[in-house]
Amino acid sequence: MSRRSAIIYMGSIGVGIAASATVRGTGSSEGSRDIVNKSGPAIQQAEQRKSGMFKDKEVASEISQLMFSLGAQLNGSLIRVQERCPVSEFEAYRAVVGRLMGEMFVEVSMPIFAQYPDLKPPELK
Repeated sequence: MSRRSAIIYMGSIGVGIAASATVRGTGSSEGSRDIVNKSGPAIQQAEQRKSGMFKDKEVASEISQLMFSLGAQLNGSLIRVQERCPVSEFEAYRAVVGRLMGEMFVEVSMPIFAQYPDLKPPELK
């Protein structure tokens, strides 16, 4: 795997589940692997929150877009760290960023998508 492909790729819109090889290969938490597999306890818990975090769909849409933007920014920070820091620092940072992105996806984005399926980007369907 090339150094660049080792980065948690979040897709053109930000947070996503396109990171299967990376998440599986980093020894990330079980919850992160669940995101890739689209199953398991983390996804099931998110699905159970279908009552929704946001009653206002416009707010849910804005927060969803914010999560994508934050994911893209975190992913960009991985590239900067990878290019400028020793491998050990990059790997430590990547593990933390992976957990953050996984948490954002499972705890914020998944409940939004469960409540408002039309907000779920096509590449995540």
